[in-house]
Amino acid sequence: MELWDLYDKNEQRTGEVFERTHGSFFNIPEGRFHLVCDILVQHMDGTYLLTKRHPGKDVYPGYWEASAGGSALQGEDPLTCAKRELYEETGIQSENFELVNKVFRDQSHSLLYCFLTVVDCPKDSVVLQEGETVEYKWVDAQGLIEYAESDLAIRTSVERYKKIYDKVRAELAGQGGGADYGEAGADGANSRETGVDGADANAATDAGTENAAGAASPKPNVSYRKLTEVDLQEFIRIRINQLREEGATQDIDLVPALLDYYHRHMADGTFVSWLAVDGDKIVGTSGMSFVEKPPYFSCPSGKIGLLSSMYTNPNYRRLGIAKQLLSHVVEEARAFGCGCVQITASDMGVLLYTDFGFKKNGNFMQYNF
Repeated sequence: MELWDLYDKNEQRTGEVFERTHGSFFNIPEGRFHLVCDILVQHMDGTYLLTKRHPGKDVYPGYWEASAGGSALQGEDPLTCAKRELYEETGIQSENFELVNKVFRDQSHSLLYCFLTVVDCPKDSVVLQEGETVEYKWVDAQGLIEYAESDLAIRTSVERYKKIYDKVRAELAGQGGGADYGEAGADGANSRETGVDGADANAATDAGTENAAGAASPKPNVSYRKLTEVDLQEFIRIRINQLREEGATQDIDLVPALLDYYHRHMADGTFVSWLAVDGDKIVGTSGMSFVEKPPYFSCPSGKIGLLSSMYTNPNYRRLGIAKQLLSHVVEEARAFGCGCVQITASDMGVLLYTDFGFKKNGNFMQYNF
């Protein structure tokens, strides 16, 4: 049994204790947060440690990350948590921790302390924690930046360590960048990571709009990644809004049923989704459910992919996002062994699916492998 202390928005313990279970952070009361520590590990020789998360993790399974860390246990302060997590996940011991940033993350009800530690351990002495990580590697400064700019990176983690990544980029460009990291973000204030509704520190205006001076906004920096349980509340909100836009008028609370569906089918591998994100903001969604029927001639495997939740934020349309998302989830269906993919397409979607290779099949459109 793992117990967490809960904190308020002033970073004070409330005296409440929460028992962790798989994905249970959704049940943390509103306005309460659990303490999480991140540790970016730099070696004295200038390289950085990357680790690959275990595929069974409830958040970002199978992703590479440039930090160790996890949730503080009941009674732990941030430094004690950081030391323990670093040792448990990597076998590295350190007393040298520099606080780089502090972030409230509303979606997962977490208060993150982000540390940097510089170590001088043998580089082959890393010991991976069973159930947490499955691979590791040391990369130089250029490799760290290439990782941060790739689809393999956890975007929210990269943003939390933005000051360090900016400093490394400046050093690579020969611009020095010797400023002290300081505490708690770029200007000394705590950051806050929010969902689509909240203020996004990485984008002052939506794509396709104009700023106060009348100049066009910069092209959004959209990347793609798989849906994880930490995204579900926002994913469900977008899904319900999409159904309303498509004409649904029933006054039913779908949230509990959708949450139950996604929890169960993500866990057993029969639902997968890819997201388009701009920073920490979800700007496009997709979904693929896998079902099995008795085999028939046009689908000898009997396995069918049912496409759903294809949606792009209106401010991000005409950028090729829907086609990219469609490519990702169709490839997931191919890997699952499906003989075809089916969707009941809206009028707006028919051109997209036809261009991709879907064909009309009665009341739905179908893509055959």
